[in-house]
Amino acid sequence: MTEPHLTRRQREDPMVIAWLRAQEWLEANARLLAILAGAVLLVVVVAVLWTQARARAAEQASVRATEMSALYWRGEYARVLTEADAIRKQYPGTLGAADAARMKADASFWQGDFKQAAQNYEVYLEEVKTPSPVRSAVRRNLAQALEGDKQPAAAAKIYEELGKEPGPRLLRAENWLSAGRAWRAAGDSAKAIAAFRTVSREFTDTPFAANAEVALGELNQTEL
Repeated sequence: MTEPHLTRRQREDPMVIAWLRAQEWLEANARLLAILAGAVLLVVVVAVLWTQARARAAEQASVRATEMSALYWRGEYARVLTEADAIRKQYPGTLGAADAARMKADASFWQGDFKQAAQNYEVYLEEVKTPSPVRSAVRRNLAQALEGDKQPAAAAKIYEELGKEPGPRLLRAENWLSAGRAWRAAGDSAKAIAAFRTVSREFTDTPFAANAEVALGELNQTEL
């Protein structure tokens, strides 16, 4: 519909006038609209390709991490360290890369490199935020690595946090006992006694209560 073919009533109709102006604008800006449409399509295509690439990378990293796990259980710690670095470099940001850091930490721990173990446990915890039994186990491993690296106070804080969290009573009692041991190594007898008393009073149904009583007796003798 073009303006010369319009009746007088149509020329005075606001809807018709708006439609004509819209047509004129589209004709005048057709090239710009085509460019914008192409740009939007390009963004969509790039997003789809990126998502597919990330999915492939995550799958490949997971396969590599599984293979590395086999190396770890065979005690091939040196190869685990090398493979972990390769996975993290090739597949950054994937769960497989985070698992590689965790297994590198485990391998470092059993080789006696507690500092590197602690650093890689911290990397895993930074990259994997979702609470899970594995994450809790890694936090405990971090505490053990910190003890090995002569950082008992930092280890004790983690043990206490784990002891306060919901979970199996046996595991919570063990964490409190470990906290007492670490505070004792840090030279903080007051906090060590508090941790051991938590075990002896609140976890009497666990075998760790007896260990806590022994530790309390030793500390009391030391204080005399």
